[in-house]
Amino acid sequence: MSLHQKSKFRIVVVFGIFIGLLFLLSNMLQSVVFFVASPAWKIGEIFSGYSVILHSKDSLLQENKRLKEQITFLQAESSIHNNADNDSSKASVVVRPPQSLYGTLIVRIKDIPVEKGDYVLVGSNIMIGMVDDVSFGFAKVILFSLPGYTQNFVVQRSGIPLVVEGRGSGNMRARLPYGADIEVHDVVVDPLSSRIIAEVIDVSEEDTDTFMNVLLKTPVNILELQDVYIRAQESLKI
Repeated sequence: MSLHQKSKFRIVVVFGIFIGLLFLLSNMLQSVVFFVASPAWKIGEIFSGYSVILHSKDSLLQENKRLKEQITFLQAESSIHNNADNDSSKASVVVRPPQSLYGTLIVRIKDIPVEKGDYVLVGSNIMIGMVDDVSFGFAKVILFSLPGYTQNFVVQRSGIPLVVEGRGSGNMRARLPYGADIEVHDVVVDPLSSRIIAEVIDVSEEDTDTFMNVLLKTPVNILELQDVYIRAQESLKI
């Protein structure tokens, strides 16, 4: 073998050894990277799984609250056909919207001891208004949905107070600061007796992003009322 050929052979051998070393180092580097990164991947998977669990738990808690409120509302609706307790007096509705003006009822009370300010209920758990006037065996009832009429109530789930204004035909509205804890299907109750007033049917943001408009609806059809129960304010407090 000539000197020139030996030189070429050495170059080929060196080049082959160099390629082999690169391949070996590459495999070793991949193993090291995998060894170092594997725990990080596992930690990421653990945190990811934990986040999913927390999110699922929070969703379940929210859904549980929602179901409880729906049960309360359904119980209120079923109470429409139940007689109120012995502290309440039954009265027949003789004039109702749209025949009566300004969202009021006229009820026949006969010899029932009724006074101005007494509460008016449907069934045992739904409060719709208050007695405004008593005369000659009849009583005038102001409904909470009377247009422009305002009362202070609270959201049952969150305890947030709100001023509710009547809009007529069982509809009401309120305004709350942006971000207040209120949602569609929340139940609004009287703070003294916990009787149900209405259900939240819509929550929308105003253009200013400062307040939210809240629409509410009484759980009974005011236009079809036949009988109501009247109870004194003091006897209705918790």
